Amino acid sequence: AHIHTHIQKSLFDNIKYENTQIIYSTHSSHISEVSNVKNMNIIGLVDGTCEVFQPAKGLTNEQTGFVQRYLDAIRSNLLFARSVILVEGDAEEILIPVLFKKSTGLSL
Repeated sequence: AHIHTHIQKSLFDNIKYENTQIIYSTHSSHISEVSNVKNMNIIGLVDGTCEVFQPAKGLTNEQTGFVQRYLDAIRSNLLFARSVILVEGDAEEILIPVLFKKSTGLSL
């Protein structure tokens, strides 16, 4: 079942218990947008084995703050991507998917 975006955020904000561990499993970019990156664990498949990744591991508080601000509802999809292409500007952001589709027949 799908839950409306506003209800997802409200539910996430209101389910907080002291001294209790809560595990969320989601692909919702709206939940990852409001989540604290320090509390995230991402489970991925590497060579047929499940591995856990922590996006904030090894980052300073300043770096973690930057990542937290960067991961809005659109950019938080980076957390769920198999791979990411970083581009410098708008032209590359538009051009790379077109060139990729033309050369491989696949959509990014």
